[in-house]
Amino acid sequence: NLFEGTTVHFTNKLAAPQGLVVSGESGTVTSPPLDAAGEGWHYTFERGGAYAIHLVQRPEATMQIVVVKKAAP
Repeated sequence: NLFEGTTVHFTNKLAAPQGLVVSGESGTVTSPPLDAAGEGWHYTFERGGAYAIHLVQRPEATMQIVVVKKAAP
């Protein structure tokens, strides 16, 4: 789980072009093309909920991130 407001850096570790799609209750965001190994993209999870993430070139390669509110101090 991640807290609301957490920024995640996704890095292309392959020598082939990649891209990411992040889908949640508030909509879908597609990363810019990550054309070379080492290129990256940041995404900040502003709202709580479950987010499905997959590679543009391999939609079967998926993961899920759950974002929760921080507990009040």
